[in-house]
Amino acid sequence: MSRHPPSIHAYTDSDPFGKVLRELHYAETAVGRSVRLRQEQQAQELSDQIDCQISAQRAALQGAVNDVRLLVLGGAGSGKSTLRNQVQLLHDHETVDAERPAWKYVVHSNIISNVASLLDLLDEHAPSMSISASSASEAEEGGASSKIISQEKLAEIRRDLRHIVMRHNTRSPSEETYQPPQWFAVQRHQVYVRPGWQKALSNPQSISTAVEDVKAPPPWGLPPTDPTDLLSGNAEKIRMLWKHPTTQRTVRAHSPSAWLGSGFFLNDIERIAEADYEPSDEDILNCQYRTIGVEQTTVQVPFGPRPYINLTLYDVSGVGGKGKSLNGWTAHFTNVHSIVYLFDLACFDEYEGEGKARKNKMAAAVEEFGRVCKNKNLREVNIIVFLTKVDVLQRKLESGMRIQDWISTYGNKSANSPKVFKKYVEDQIRAKFIASQNERIRRNSLNVRDRQLYMCTTNLRRTSDARRAIKEGMLARVSPSRPAGGS
Repeated sequence: MSRHPPSIHAYTDSDPFGKVLRELHYAETAVGRSVRLRQEQQAQELSDQIDCQISAQRAALQGAVNDVRLLVLGGAGSGKSTLRNQVQLLHDHETVDAERPAWKYVVHSNIISNVASLLDLLDEHAPSMSISASSASEAEEGGASSKIISQEKLAEIRRDLRHIVMRHNTRSPSEETYQPPQWFAVQRHQVYVRPGWQKALSNPQSISTAVEDVKAPPPWGLPPTDPTDLLSGNAEKIRMLWKHPTTQRTVRAHSPSAWLGSGFFLNDIERIAEADYEPSDEDILNCQYRTIGVEQTTVQVPFGPRPYINLTLYDVSGVGGKGKSLNGWTAHFTNVHSIVYLFDLACFDEYEGEGKARKNKMAAAVEEFGRVCKNKNLREVNIIVFLTKVDVLQRKLESGMRIQDWISTYGNKSANSPKVFKKYVEDQIRAKFIASQNERIRRNSLNVRDRQLYMCTTNLRRTSDARRAIKEGMLARVSPSRPAGGS
């Protein structure tokens, strides 16, 4: 039998305090020993509880969900919607699959918008669609349909398609009776949507309910005529017009670049016009549309040692307001971690505005970037620049277009190549950023936060490029810690 009282502690002979403690235990009374053992047990239980709490807190810290908020800016057609769609396709594919039926409306509307632009081009440059002797060989390449279509038949097709385009367009915003669409509308060859349209249009019942609740005529809900109905009965006419040799010759001669960007689907008219058509991921990424209002996209993204973070993208392209009016809406986004600013490298030959306000789109984009850099509400936020559509730029230059003919400051000595032009745009962007930083230093040198500018070139419509840009060009440049402008 052991001479020592039972204890949760064990004292060895090598322990210098062991002898003293054992002597104290030998002097214990039965009551004292019971109290001591109970206290030791309670102390051990408390220690175990603390260890469990520390482990739980460590696990919670490692698995904590942090929010990263990014403000997405850029000119029309620069790829903001494509970026948001790629983020969803990469990190929330289930939601995209659930909303896939809604995208059919946008794809079909894009096709009708393609037809409208094509008819405008033909009205200007090919009012007569007769097949001349010079195009006889082209007619042979176009197949049997090209040879048997008469001039009268083609004129009839053009009239029918023009009528379809007119039926598809909703009322103009300039009209006094105009009311903005609740979910979806088409005006002047452009598709417009409101935040939440994917979920609403995925359920046809919600569309009719919304229209009944508003008690307003179109364009609430869908356009006056469903684009799917318009397309299903006219797909063959669209195909014949697009494949006609005169059409192809006119496009090549007068507008070769208009059919290179997003939103063009005429080459896939047979597939898309099928009754059981469902938009593919590539179709979704190729859609062209504009959002009215602030589009918010939130997904869970793996991030470093954490299981994931909540990544939120705010696309404010539908809010409107440039220059001084930037302060009106930027005040609501002072807590973002970074700005993602997109530049369309292929827009060098395009213009925006009318009359004296008409400007080259690339020059206007650089000027607007400079104003964003100087904005007082965003002056401490890091900026990530995505240079997009380099593939479209390559195809434009291969078609014979010269950058010097559209941007005078590019200079005749500069090479007409994507690499040289990309360097030119990067220098323009960097100069605007540095100028804004120098201006802030002159005004208040003591409180200027050192913010960073990052630049990345990507083709957002190619999934591998988009994945790299999102991971290395975007997520690697932000931290879920306190945002620059946060309180």
